[in-house]
Amino acid sequence: MVKYIVVGYGWRAQLFYDLAKYSPNQFQVVAGVVKSQERINQIKHERGIFATVDLDQALSLNPDFVILCIPRPIMKDYIIRLMEKGVPVMCETPPGKTTAELNQLYLKQQQLAGKVQVLEQYHLWPFYQSLLNITKSGIIGEVQNITLSALHGYHAISIFRKILGVDMQNCSILGQQFIHQVTKTNSRQGFSYDGEILEQKRDLVTFSFDDGKAAIFDFTSHQYFSTIRTRRVTIQGTRGEVNDMTVRYLNKDNKPVQEEINLYYLGTNNISGLYNHSVSLGDKILYENPTMPARFNDDEISVADSLLKMRDYLAGGAEVYSLKDGLQDAYLSFLMEESLKTKQLIQSQSQSWATHN
Repeated sequence: MVKYIVVGYGWRAQLFYDLAKYSPNQFQVVAGVVKSQERINQIKHERGIFATVDLDQALSLNPDFVILCIPRPIMKDYIIRLMEKGVPVMCETPPGKTTAELNQLYLKQQQLAGKVQVLEQYHLWPFYQSLLNITKSGIIGEVQNITLSALHGYHAISIFRKILGVDMQNCSILGQQFIHQVTKTNSRQGFSYDGEILEQKRDLVTFSFDDGKAAIFDFTSHQYFSTIRTRRVTIQGTRGEVNDMTVRYLNKDNKPVQEEINLYYLGTNNISGLYNHSVSLGDKILYENPTMPARFNDDEISVADSLLKMRDYLAGGAEVYSLKDGLQDAYLSFLMEESLKTKQLIQSQSQSWATHN
């Protein structure tokens, strides 16, 4: 059982309550921390879970860790407050709003030896974890570049760094933004069928890393929910490439092979619970769902996996997603936003978390 406190009750915080609702044998929200009596009443009515405005009262219930789902401007101070109390933290959003704040937070974490992990879940999605396993297997050779049109900001940068294996390397960043139109289809509020035309921002950004590897970021503002703006990914290596669901590579005799990535879902055309069971490439299993048989979508699977890994980390295991990695993702996303605004080439510089051993 993973027991945690959730601070905040916005759209994203709902996910952590849902995990406990749909997999009560694995997850438990011991308390919610919110900013008003109105929110306390809402959580009691909607979730039947204890909530309070008093963080110390919630901590008295002895959670394994605290999940922060709060706005970026107050994230750094909240993390420091919890570190000073010796409480482990998972932060859901970028942990600061400026590069200076990111450096301040890192130095404070070093002083306090705080146990802080970042809830950057996309590398644990069944699909993206499968891509990572393909690249780690070596079948497409050394990875040279990646083009991704699926995730925004720091989430995409996380995948770039993981796939390319660039860690804390510096890079030059050049961005350009276009405004186009798209028909509204789906959103957080649900489906729309009235044909309304919306403005859509399309961001195109190149990342050129110091070792010669490169990433191309391509994201549109309605892409997460739109039914007519789909995911695209290309990863090129010295001996092959991944093009969305197709993998082309050379075998040991240098002859070309083509295989398809297969996402196997239970609950499709049968009566099993609906969830991702595994991902394969030919006869090779790339990924197996650690949360089975919970009926989670792929994002819920990845977040649940993050919480399970946080439990293991606190018991002495490997980090889930380190604060250093989260800080680097956020820093590069700040530079990306600056380049999109100015249309200027920007060079990253090594920050405190990249130079400290």
